[in-house]
Amino acid sequence: MDERGRSNPLKGLWPPSPGLVLGVVAVVIAAAGGATAAGLITGSQIKDGSITGIDVRNGSLTGADVADHSIKATDIAGIKGIGGPVGPQGPQGAKGDNGPRGAQGIQGIQGPVGLRGDPGPSGAAGPTGPPGVTGPAGAPGLSGYQIVTRTSAVDQTTPKGDILPCPAGKRAIGGGYETVGQNTGLTTVFNGPNAAGTGWTVQVEDPTALLTWGITTRVICATVAP
Repeated sequence: MDERGRSNPLKGLWPPSPGLVLGVVAVVIAAAGGATAAGLITGSQIKDGSITGIDVRNGSLTGADVADHSIKATDIAGIKGIGGPVGPQGPQGAKGDNGPRGAQGIQGIQGPVGLRGDPGPSGAAGPTGPPGVTGPAGAPGLSGYQIVTRTSAVDQTTPKGDILPCPAGKRAIGGGYETVGQNTGLTTVFNGPNAAGTGWTVQVEDPTALLTWGITTRVICATVAP
């Protein structure tokens, strides 16, 4: 505000536009010295755009030299004003849409082998498989099992013996004897199969010749496949 209470729209602005030409007239008259009122230069006598900022002395124009409402927005267009203060930050905008999926990255290197895990539980038993093929026939076994027994006389005769044969066609597969009567101190001389394997042979003696005794011989016989 100047001393007359008017606002000064030109304060801080440079250069003035051609719309200030009427105000410049006063400066031109002062420079002319003794020119009379009849010789004043009017705005119609000044070509538009002929007076520039360099033709006006700095600080020579004040608000009093410019009529109110005589300067239009177009007269000061293009003159950059002083920047205002920074405004407060606005509210956060809404979340934008998801962008498109990026390209698949390259495969990473293989990691180290992991630790061996604990054994899992045993599975359920599977179904029974089909029977296998029948194997070849085995060798013929024994048949016609039979035990043959015979007892000697019971007296003081010593030694006593017996050769107990198996029935025809059978072989001795086992045998033995047992004593009858007194048997303390008796000595076995032989107890086993005969040389042909067809019977059992036993021979027992009394070293004292004082005992009354006897023997019962047994032989186990069976038909043996050749």
